Amino acid sequence: MSAPQTLFEVFTIYLFEYLMRVNKVRLQQTGYSLTEKYQVAELVRTLKLLQPLARFHGLVTSSGVIVFLLFGRNVQNGPTDPILPIFEESINFLQLRGILLPIIFIRHERKERARKVDQLEKNNSSNGFFAPRHTSEIMKGW
Repeated sequence: MSAPQTLFEVFTIYLFEYLMRVNKVRLQQTGYSLTEKYQVAELVRTLKLLQPLARFHGLVTSSGVIVFLLFGRNVQNGPTDPILPIFEESINFLQLRGILLPIIFIRHERKERARKVDQLEKNNSSNGFFAPRHTSEIMKGW
């Protein structure tokens, strides 16, 4: 059961990456109507939002399966070993997903917001760098 789950997770990550790449190429191509381009742009935006989620989910699930395959078979008495339930619970990453995913998304959104604020500050024509240059260019023709 573990190997098919790992393969499915790897396939999910690959599918997200493939769809992102294909739709970015479609977005750059001409020949699409404005509505089609808008739909592709929305799909790319949605895939960008879901991409970290798919990667994280696949990574956590695959690592849990790999840990179980590597160490779970080394349990001394097989399925009747009393340490097996403790071992299975220790590799269950479902609790960590609920904690780590929001932290990752908040960190990503803060970094993206800081980048946008920095870009707006640099491109603002009323800041101290552009104002004297703008005034000198306007006054040249007078």
